Amino acid sequence: MQPGRTLGFIVVFVGSLLATLTSVYANHFGRGDGMYSVTSETSVRFEFMVRPPAGPAEVQCKVMSEGVPRSFQLFISSRTIDFQDIVTATDRSKDTVTIDGELLSTIVLGEGPDSEHFMEIAPFTVVAVDVKTPRGGGDSFALTIEYSTNQETGPRLVALGFGSCDPPPCRVTFQGTLDTGDIVLHSASGD
Repeated sequence: MQPGRTLGFIVVFVGSLLATLTSVYANHFGRGDGMYSVTSETSVRFEFMVRPPAGPAEVQCKVMSEGVPRSFQLFISSRTIDFQDIVTATDRSKDTVTIDGELLSTIVLGEGPDSEHFMEIAPFTVVAVDVKTPRGGGDSFALTIEYSTNQETGPRLVALGFGSCDPPPCRVTFQGTLDTGDIVLHSASGD
């Protein structure tokens, strides 16, 4: 084969492959935003978006607490994402997506000039469930973060009653059914 024809063949082949992959994965999509309560004093506001396999993906959360023993705010933004496929229930009643990756966590304890700030990069897992009901009724969101026992964030959140450091690392989970918002997951297998 001549060099010009070889290059032309490669361009056509790669173009066809990309078109096929795009059409296969075009029907995979997930997004969610909402708020739910973890305790009577603690609520979680979240947003996420995924487009597998290599499309944009992001997770952002804010956990707010005005309770006892101490008020705090936890800000979370994803740094790296390892997307896992959207799974459809056999009866097509719900879809679930699991998102793993690494996030930047910033916790602010207290308010005003006496507040304390702690930052940590930690692995996380999100499990979002889209229950196929009108207006997102029953959708749920769970965020689990594995903090180091050698840094401040995990042990402090555990001391506030969220998670455990036994055994290490400190696993902190915020989960609940949405009070407001919606999770929309769509997969090719769920058409």
